[in-house]
Amino acid sequence: MLQLHGDFAADDLDSLRATGVGVVPVVDATDLASARDLAPVVDAILVDTPSDSGAGGTGETHDWDASRDLVAAVDAPVILAGGLTPDNVVEAVRTVEPYGVDVASGVEASGGVKDHDAVRAFVAAAKTARGAVDDHEGVVA
Repeated sequence: MLQLHGDFAADDLDSLRATGVGVVPVVDATDLASARDLAPVVDAILVDTPSDSGAGGTGETHDWDASRDLVAAVDAPVILAGGLTPDNVVEAVRTVEPYGVDVASGVEASGGVKDHDAVRAFVAAAKTARGAVDDHEGVVA
């Protein structure tokens, strides 16, 4: 499974996926046009907070209402990322109802080193949130 950052044409991602590689492009939550274009040819879409160099990697949250709109607009699993922590993942999942969540800096002790207790707390919180979203089938963690 490849998580791809950058601008990619749907045809290119479709060709890559045809080789048997899982394809998950990162999309800005407000870019519904790209998400709709890519949805038919990818395994999932990862929605993240945009940075100066493209979507993702900021460690900051974004407008979860926009992410919820994207989830409703595309026929593909949507994974939510962007500033998620053990403290906000419940609200994020309940608001957006994503297929799954992605976390990096939100569970770091420092400098990219993961805090095992924070990871456990994040997973527990995400599973709790998923239990409250009973009309959506997905995997969280």
